[in-house]
Order: sequence, then structure tokens, then C-alpha cells
Amino acid sequence: MKHIYWIACGVITLAIIAAWFFVVPTEDARTAKQNLDKQSKDLKELEARAARGDPPGVFDAANPDDTKRLANEYLITAQWKRVLQEKQEKYQKQLADIKAQLLGRSTWLHRPVAPTRNQLEWYNEYIKTSEALLARVREAGCLRRPATGVASEDTQGAGGESPAALRQVIGLFTKSGSFPDPKEHPLLTTRLRAVELVADRLIAARVAVADNPLIGPTGRSDERAQAAAQIAGLEWTGGGDADGMRNISTALNDQSQVKSIGVRLTLDGPLSALLAASANLERNAEADRPVVAITSASLAKRETSTAGERFDVADDAVRLVLSLEIMEFAAPGSGTPADANANPNAGPAAGGFIYGAQ
Repeated sequence: MKHIYWIACGVITLAIIAAWFFVVPTEDARTAKQNLDKQSKDLKELEARAARGDPPGVFDAANPDDTKRLANEYLITAQWKRVLQEKQEKYQKQLADIKAQLLGRSTWLHRPVAPTRNQLEWYNEYIKTSEALLARVREAGCLRRPATGVASEDTQGAGGESPAALRQVIGLFTKSGSFPDPKEHPLLTTRLRAVELVADRLIAARVAVADNPLIGPTGRSDERAQAAAQIAGLEWTGGGDADGMRNISTALNDQSQVKSIGVRLTLDGPLSALLAASANLERNAEADRPVVAITSASLAKRETSTAGERFDVADDAVRLVLSLEIMEFAAPGSGTPADANANPNAGPAAGGFIYGAQ
């Protein structure tokens, strides 16, 4: 056959093509080509970034736009990588220090009133602590007497317990019948410590009222020298667990677990004293105390006053209503110190008791 050579060549060519499809892994070859293309593109990008040299001007490591330009437009060199590395290490240390400081504030609200589960002994210690707090607030002039029962407000009952109407003004617990059950102790403890925190900051925020430039000094000299914001009411808001705390959402949720107790605080007093009190409530200077945040505020002139209340005063009183969140922090996914110290049988607070404006 005169065409046998060409026929044999065709058969061999077809066999080679068929073997290529069956033997050579085309998917692997395609993936390898794509990887090579990507590496080639990355190499060209690196060459372009290297050609730009060192970045000109001053770059702020805390500015996201500047760090993005450094990362995307320039090639990191040993000359300026050291500077960025130091910045990064300081930043990471700062984050760790902030987290440690926040976690260190988490035990203050749950300091036990008494190391006992005996109802009478615990309540006696609670009354002793809360009455000392009440006396300190009254002595500092930071408590507005309730409108009803004024004549009997200085009368103390058995065990040195002030009348419920007075204790209720600042949210202190008063029994009506039986003593509080141990399962209520975490809630009462948290609320007592929250009142202590608020009272401390109000007392520290007392300011002097300047003399009126038109009519001269007014009111008593001691009132002008140390005007105070007076607590006219304290309410607990937002519900919560057995210890009165509830989980809240913040920008730090990925860094720490945040819990809070909500307070609605009503203050009366001169405008300057109220502004100083609101500023000091959020000052948060003590590293071992919870963080206090004001979430809303309403300032208005007081509509009512008792007879003689406005006679010869240093300044006319106004009313400030604040919504506070008293917050504590714990490591993500871990129980708070309150959970660790609380009564294992703790449950929601029972009724039948007088609280500060529930």
C-alpha cells in the first residue's frame, strides 16, 4: 500500500493525543498555570512597589488610611519596618493593659456584705452598712428629704433602721415582715454597692456657688461654699439576673463580656452642682471601681417646692434626671466574679419587700 506511511503517522498522532488526555492531569495543569499567573502578577506588583522607594512625608500609624497606603503602595524595608514594629508592640501592650484594667474593676459591685447565710446576721450587717451610707449622704447634703412624712424621717426603728420612705429615696432595701432570703443577697449586695458608688461621686462633686455679680452673695455662706446635687429619687431599671446585672452589647464584646446594672437617678440642686455631679459620675478615675456611663439626661426647672425651700438660697434649684449604666467586665465566655461568688441556689428576687422605687 503506497499510503501506509501516512496512515501509520496518523494513527500514532491520534494515539499520542488520546494518551495526552488520559495521562496528563489537565485540572492540575490549569491550577498550576493559574498559580503561576498570580505569582507573576504579584511579582510585577512588588517590583512597582519597590520602585517607589521609601514612603515620603510623615505617616501616622494610628491612621487607617496611612497604614493602608503603607501596606498597599510600598515595599516593607528593614529601614522603616523597625519603626512600625515598635508601634505595633506598644499598641498591643496598650490593648492588654486596658483589658487588664477593665477586668480589675469587676469585683467591686459584689463585695460581700457579710460572710454568712444566716438571714438575721446578714440583714443586721446590711442595715449597719446601709445606714452608715445614708448618714454620710445626709451629712454631705446630698439627699433630698421626701415630701411625705418629713416630721418622722429622723426617727429610727429597732436596730437603727431609718424609715422606709427615707431609705427608698436612694434605693435602699427595707424589709416588710420577714428577712430577705439568702437567694436575694446577691441582688441586694449589688444594689447597695451601686448606691455607694453613686453617693461617693456625688459627694466628691460638691462645688462652690459664685456670688451673684448683680445682687451680691445670696443664701448661707456654707451653702455657697459647698453646694451639692441632692438625690430626689433612685430607680433600678433594665431587670437582670439574680445579682441584678444584665448582659449588654458594646464595641468591646469581642474583647470582654460586659454586664451592667441600670439606674435612673433624679437629682435636685443648683445648676452648677448638677453639672459638676454629672461630670464626676462619668469621670471613672478610680481604677478599681466599675465604669459608669450616662446614656441619657434631662434637665428642667423644678415645678414644685416645699414652703420656705426657696427662701434665702444660694441659687435656685433645678432637676436633672440621668439614666446610668454601671458596668463590669469579664473575659469572653467566662462567668463573672458575681457568678463565681453567688449563692448556687440563687434565683430571682421574691416579692413582699420595699425596694427603692422598683
